Amino acid sequence: MPSSSKALSWRFNEPSGKPTPDPERLLHMRIARKELTIAVATATIVAIIAAALWLVLIPAALNHSASAIQSEAQLRAAHDIYSDQVTEMRTQIDHLQQQVQLLRDTLDIFMQTVMAGYREENDALRGELARLYALPGTDASSLVGAVPRPNKDLIERVLTQEAARQLAQNPPQELTYTVISDWGRTPEQAKELGDKVTSLKGQVLAVNEVPQSDALEQLGRKLHKAYANYDNINIEVFDDSAAAQRFADTSVSDPIHRVMTISKHAASGRDLILIFNGAEIRTVAPDE
Repeated sequence: MPSSSKALSWRFNEPSGKPTPDPERLLHMRIARKELTIAVATATIVAIIAAALWLVLIPAALNHSASAIQSEAQLRAAHDIYSDQVTEMRTQIDHLQQQVQLLRDTLDIFMQTVMAGYREENDALRGELARLYALPGTDASSLVGAVPRPNKDLIERVLTQEAARQLAQNPPQELTYTVISDWGRTPEQAKELGDKVTSLKGQVLAVNEVPQSDALEQLGRKLHKAYANYDNINIEVFDDSAAAQRFADTSVSDPIHRVMTISKHAASGRDLILIFNGAEIRTVAPDE
């Protein structure tokens, strides 16, 4: 900026005779001073803001760097801890897998032993069945329930076929029996009493021989046929005369000695023959 001595042109004040600066140049001088003041103030403000930012950002950056360093250290420590835990878990899993495999091997050995025992028992039962079947006077049909599975149906068919073959070759001898008790009314007597009265044949019998299933079946059909014209039939057969007499006297059946029941009931339509062999009950068709 030019000095004031060179920038200003002086003139004399006519009334006073004193020299005065040019007003226009004086105005420019004042403007320049204000601009300088504004520039200095702006520079000062910028410097203050820069210092403030420095004081704020630098500690924040330092804190962030410290936090990052601390977080990284924590992550490393956590990684080390988790790595140890993962390694321990893997070791435990390997141990459990070994125990499971040991249990599987033990179970396989146990099942093989059990199955071998079942096979031996099955073979023994089959041998016993064959032995009993070969005994004279043995009813093969009574042995079917003792046949062990598997292949039970197949063995039943074989036994049934064998029994039928032996029956054809050696038909059962006809059983003889003793009539312990006899009651009822004949069809003629029922007709005389009225249309609503039905005929009845009731008997308690005792067979004289040790009954076989086939012989009982033959006797049951024979008796059923003999009284086929009766509306109702109730015949109880025992293999012991004393048991038959007790039933005739008290109507209390002896399940050990009762061997057959022939039952026909016109009102309900029941018409069957039941053959008893201990706890086993076999139903026989009256007509075959």
